Amino acid sequence: METRKIFEETGKIGNEIGRLREKIEDLNTKYLEMTELCPHEIVFKYNDNHPRKMMIDGTYFCPACGKAIKCFGMDQIYDTPFKDSRIIPLPNLSLLGTPEVHRMMRNEVYDNMDTYYDPIVSIQELSLKMEDILKKHQYEYEDPAKVFKKARKNK
Repeated sequence: METRKIFEETGKIGNEIGRLREKIEDLNTKYLEMTELCPHEIVFKYNDNHPRKMMIDGTYFCPACGKAIKCFGMDQIYDTPFKDSRIIPLPNLSLLGTPEVHRMMRNEVYDNMDTYYDPIVSIQELSLKMEDILKKHQYEYEDPAKVFKKARKNK
């Protein structure tokens, strides 16, 4: 390929990349604005059950806006925008907070909004319903002693 053609093509591609970056930045700004407006009516609480010395309270996830917050202490949730939310724990699962897991949670809630946002439906019923949807995405860690041994080796 001719050098002039390479200059022209890479210039076009570079301009397109710049335009797309600006668009992504604009979309990220709009997304953040939406998360600020979200009332976070319901929030799911899950943990990844990774063997560790210090216990972690869990990750809280709002299916409406997609905001996820990790809390390390039991009372830390009261310092977050989720402090007044209806919290639906998922205690029987070990979940990694992957985009796929979050997408599944969002889709389940969106498809069944009348159920999940109904204050009459018990938290336990909602918890069991969501756990049933996500059970295939449970993440099991190997033996805790092996995990700690690997962690010590890597230090």
